[in-house]
Amino acid sequence: MKTQKLDVYVEEEKVACLEMADGMYRFTYLPGVCPNKAVSLTMGVQDDFSDWFMVIPAPLQVNFPEGAMLESIYRLVGKSLKIDDDFDILALVGRNTVGRVRMVPAGEPLHLAHQDGQPVIRDASTLLRNPNSAQVFSQAITQFAVQSGLSGMMPKGFAEKISEPKTGTFSFACGDAIVKMETKEYPGVAVVEYACLEICRLSGIPTVEAELSNTGETLLVKRFDLREDGTHLGFEDFCALTGVPRTAKYSKDLAEVARNLELYCTEPQANLRQFFQTTVLNTVLRNGDAHLKNFGLLYEDPTKEPVLAPAYDIVCTTAWLPHDRPALPMNGLRDWPDAHALRNFGKTCCHLDDETITDVFQSTRDALINAEPLLNGLMEKYADAFELDHLLAVTKKSIEMLSSDALLQDRPETLPNEAAKAAREAEKSGLGDAMDLRSTN
Repeated sequence: MKTQKLDVYVEEEKVACLEMADGMYRFTYLPGVCPNKAVSLTMGVQDDFSDWFMVIPAPLQVNFPEGAMLESIYRLVGKSLKIDDDFDILALVGRNTVGRVRMVPAGEPLHLAHQDGQPVIRDASTLLRNPNSAQVFSQAITQFAVQSGLSGMMPKGFAEKISEPKTGTFSFACGDAIVKMETKEYPGVAVVEYACLEICRLSGIPTVEAELSNTGETLLVKRFDLREDGTHLGFEDFCALTGVPRTAKYSKDLAEVARNLELYCTEPQANLRQFFQTTVLNTVLRNGDAHLKNFGLLYEDPTKEPVLAPAYDIVCTTAWLPHDRPALPMNGLRDWPDAHALRNFGKTCCHLDDETITDVFQSTRDALINAEPLLNGLMEKYADAFELDHLLAVTKKSIEMLSSDALLQDRPETLPNEAAKAAREAEKSGLGDAMDLRSTN
């Protein structure tokens, strides 16, 4: 029986081994590994993993490439490297992933030296102003697809925003940003996602920082797992946290996410409120792809308190799929909930009181109202992005939906400039103590 092995690292320390033999997998910690070097909140160093598994443990699948990126890998090296198993993919992309965990073929160095002749993107922010940015990024993604561990269906890759590439790594394969481009199948997706993220920011919830190219075809998203000193926070999505493989990202429901927030967080109230408001925003923006991989927890190490990751990958999917439905059901139904269903979910699953839910409704409605000038400006600048017209129509209908809530009707509407000011002040203050960990990235 031929056995293949991957060395598993947490930051710079080798902590475990992942083996594959005859399509079965086994994970083993090395002797003496400290609890704070565990690879997952669900895989402690004292746990017994002596049995062989039929699938790779879910926490090690967090950054498995999908969609266009996975297709690029098979197209570029599938034949020459005889890739026929998930294990082979991890051997290729495991050096460069979001979070603290790295995987490399047994005996190989964790870092690879930069090779001459390979394109280097040293300042992605500047490149966003290049009229050919989409073409440049597309070429880089094709070349470095086999070295980028980044999940998701939209073509994307890591890019450097610093002046020099990080020592010992391919500059496009790691960095403090993620580059995302629109595709022929989804024109305008970059500018629509940018608009959706800005609306989330206006609402006051933690949101990834995003920068749009001058052409509107490319989006630069700052990584939330990377600290200023180059070290990483731990990150796990809710496929990993609920113990299901990445392919089962639509298999649970929103209540399961809320239950797991209570399971992993000793003081879950702030996280549950943030999760509820993110769910409300996914609803009012008609984001039909808010699946288990698009929610996650951040932590310094598995012995420390985790927090819900900021909002990311939020886009109005009905702009391309008019009949799209939520990725995860709420209250047993996979339909867009109204204000009554949202309030019921907030009370029964997130354990929020009526006043808190009304606060969420008001801040969300105010954000939608404040977003109209933003959307009009983007529509003027990117006249070909007709999907923005759809997003604007969606926000207007959602304002009406939230305004139908009886308890919200008892409150006066916040003036747009007041809501925007409040959102900016909340962002500056870090949203309280619960945001301390997020502010370190």
